[in-house]
Amino acid sequence: MVHARGGGPSAVALLCASSEPRIEASGREILPCQMRLPGAGIAIAARVGHSDRMNRAVFIDRDGTLNRMVYDQTHGLLDSPRRPEQVRLIEGAGAFLKAVREAGWLAIVVTNQPGIAKGTLTFDELDAVNARLAELLAVEGGGWDALYACPHHPARDPAGRAEYQVGCDCRKPKPGLLIRAAREHDIDLAASWMVGDGLNDVQAGRAAGCRTALVTRLKMEQVEAFMALDGAIPDAFASNPAAAAAVILGEIGIASGAKSRRTKSQRSGRPPQSA
Repeated sequence: MVHARGGGPSAVALLCASSEPRIEASGREILPCQMRLPGAGIAIAARVGHSDRMNRAVFIDRDGTLNRMVYDQTHGLLDSPRRPEQVRLIEGAGAFLKAVREAGWLAIVVTNQPGIAKGTLTFDELDAVNARLAELLAVEGGGWDALYACPHHPARDPAGRAEYQVGCDCRKPKPGLLIRAAREHDIDLAASWMVGDGLNDVQAGRAAGCRTALVTRLKMEQVEAFMALDGAIPDAFASNPAAAAAVILGEIGIASGAKSRRTKSQRSGRPPQSA
């Protein structure tokens, strides 16, 4: 989905990493994400434009980074909100997006939404949730420049939508959503960041060539236990979205009482900052 500058739902489209159908090994056609409204990217393109200098962007995960997860009683787990009334902001999310955009960076939301493939979420419900999230962020002065969603999931489930139950190049940890956004908005990936609360966000960002920030309240010892995953070591850790903005923009004052935290790999010479 793509929302015009300001975060409002005036221009909405569902986008995937590929705009053309392709054939998987089994011979079944994989459907690309379909445009929900024709010409949805016009407002964004007018702002971004093309110049000799490429744009810098902050790619942001949605669920667990901008909005809180919702407990699914049926399956006994935390999941994405499915109705507008379930949407609750993560503390600092609006301030984070506001700071990023005021500094001249593009704010691009990239989100996995496998509920479409599983049959637990419709495109209209996804549109409604995104619209409500945009409204809440706007109250805090925040918003995004574009939102890209992957509706696929590789598991086969007869209760779901078979046309989206496929492998794809847009489901994080694959970098397809970021690469498509970079192509469409003239983004310099090497000068950009990926921010999220999951290691799949870190992996997608690193695969695309971005620097990465993991938003987590876990202790460093707990985080390090998960670092065995390939490409999952972030460049920075942040306790909340506003702290991530502090690291990215170099405005440490945004995160009051921020303290540097380094992983074992960092102490032995690897990157990052923390806030």
